[in-house]
Amino acid sequence: MADKEEKSKPKYGVDALAEALNTKAHLLRIRLRRAQVKKNGKTYGWDTKAEFDAVVSQLKSAAPSPKTKEAQAKDKAKAKTSPKKVLKKAA
Repeated sequence: MADKEEKSKPKYGVDALAEALNTKAHLLRIRLRRAQVKKNGKTYGWDTKAEFDAVVSQLKSAAPSPKTKEAQAKDKAKAKTSPKKVLKKAA
């Protein structure tokens, strides 16, 4: 039983990290795997604010998540097509 008590939920988890980085939890887990952040047992979690802040800064300096790249590509595609549509409507 002592093992279960020691492996209780960490103070800072994926939800808190997702909120700090303004992203969704499932996308954050992808970023954590790519950054090779070690799990606290079976889940990602940090017991101290210092550990949590270190992961936040590590992920902020890392490459953006895949969703962000897709969103950027969609924005670029939309920007390329928008002026043409506006010109067609005006003409």
